[in-house]
Amino acid sequence: HWYPLLSDLTPMTKVYDILPEALLIADDFGWPVFVKGERQTSRHKASTSIIHSPAQFEQLLETWKTDPILNWQKMVCRQFVELERIEESKSDRIPSSFEFRLFYWKNKLAGFGRYWFEGKVYSLEEGAQKAAFSLAEEVANRINVTFLVVDLARTVSGKWIVIEINDGQESGFAGGYPKGIWDFIIQHEIQPSA
Repeated sequence: HWYPLLSDLTPMTKVYDILPEALLIADDFGWPVFVKGERQTSRHKASTSIIHSPAQFEQLLETWKTDPILNWQKMVCRQFVELERIEESKSDRIPSSFEFRLFYWKNKLAGFGRYWFEGKVYSLEEGAQKAAFSLAEEVANRINVTFLVVDLARTVSGKWIVIEINDGQESGFAGGYPKGIWDFIIQHEIQPSA
């Protein structure tokens, strides 16, 4: 539901009510294409997320029907955008990118952390903070919900894009500092008058 509000800030995306055929995906996106469920990926598996060919897409369709995470979700396909990588993945995991999760309480930044919190340590250098925070603030203002999580990543060309947004109550902290986020919320919540 958020995509129309952010279509200029994120890769082209389509949600399919029924599982599409490879020919439709080729027409809509070409290859490679990024695929996920409407709520989440299946444990960040590269083999079910980064699809390079019609044959691999056909395999994905078979997997989708029995995968316990994907089978109950609508399929979401997104234009594949090469992200700045932090490290190559081990086994069948999406490569770690220069991606961050930002928490917003009533459109104010409550905290943030690196998305890929397991593996190689990376941080949002001061020079990049302004551009990333500016984009995330724009997202928070457009969406305008009480508790929002914004996932941003930097492309290989240096542009910041929205990866996805989520309800703050349903999102993991990733590399965010939970106590700091909740302290911010408590300090900024309007207390009822006596």
